Amino acid sequence: MRTPLLNRKHFVVLTLLFIEPFAAHAEPREGHGIWPWQRRRQPQPIYVPPPSPTGGIYDNSSDVRPDPLDSIRGHRTDSEWAPVVEGTYASMQKSIDDHFNGLENTGIGTMYGPKSSYAQLTPEAQRDWILQRQFPGTMPPVPKRTSCIDFVLTQLREGYARAGKLERFNEIKAYVVANNGDGLYLLEKLKEDGWTTVYWNPDVQNPSQAIRTNDDAQHNHRPTHHQWTAATVKNSGVYMPGIVNAAGTRFNGVKIDAVATNYRPTNYGQTADYNGLARLENAPLFVGVANGAYHVYLGSKGKVIESHSTRSPHQASNIEVRDFSTWGMKPDEGFGSGVVAIPPGNWDLPRTEDAQRAQPVRR
Repeated sequence: MRTPLLNRKHFVVLTLLFIEPFAAHAEPREGHGIWPWQRRRQPQPIYVPPPSPTGGIYDNSSDVRPDPLDSIRGHRTDSEWAPVVEGTYASMQKSIDDHFNGLENTGIGTMYGPKSSYAQLTPEAQRDWILQRQFPGTMPPVPKRTSCIDFVLTQLREGYARAGKLERFNEIKAYVVANNGDGLYLLEKLKEDGWTTVYWNPDVQNPSQAIRTNDDAQHNHRPTHHQWTAATVKNSGVYMPGIVNAAGTRFNGVKIDAVATNYRPTNYGQTADYNGLARLENAPLFVGVANGAYHVYLGSKGKVIESHSTRSPHQASNIEVRDFSTWGMKPDEGFGSGVVAIPPGNWDLPRTEDAQRAQPVRR
């Protein structure tokens, strides 16, 4: 039997050499978009999320995923409260990871603020909002309504539960909710549990007016508010005594155990005191309020971990992690004084190198 001059392999080669180059310039068949022999070599499209105004993948000013929280191994919390510290710390780190994993993998984070534009939508409109913004082919998390106080209570619950104190936490939460979610009432209860309360103020005599002035519509943002809190803490040892909250209840104030003040003087010629700030750097956990409880937050090892009421699910700044030493200086903040509560056993004198390391970067 004679061997054919051309076999199947020859036809494949001839097709690739002579037919495909011409076909590549021809119009594809209607409804297909590419020729059949091109389809198997067509690269799969890679979805690239649209850039934010700042150039990152997140639609906000903080478009960098926070570094993992500093280790709290070897912390000196009293044994009764060590599980509270460790459980709250683990919950904070998980909340950060879950939120940023959602953003990076699906375009949607795990939470939204009750004052955000997203929160004003109907459930049907919220579903459409998510569909329009999620990365194609992904299953985003279901965002949870979260304010600053909600975030704090969620993390604390895990800590109290780990310590077998869930019943006590439920009492604390009920008391806070009954008082309009005011963070001052949370600090009052933590103080009852033996936590150390520390008043902080970067400059007690001359609060910065770079962000907020005495004309601010919100009185507890004004520099005079920070001067008043400093004076009342100095004279009476109490923070925010005698105020009447939104529920019409008079608050007796938070008794103060220690201070961290004058660590960021407004005037460059003034000597800074870093000792209190360095002690805060040693604390594995703190719960705090700023500007008369206008804002509530958590912290660990000199970092503030906070959530906000005005962010939508696609915004990374639903959770922010920032240095306490320079915290509050963003244009939309202006936090000038407040109180943090620290679990028992953690308000210790710092070593010299701690005080040096705690020196803030000034404006």
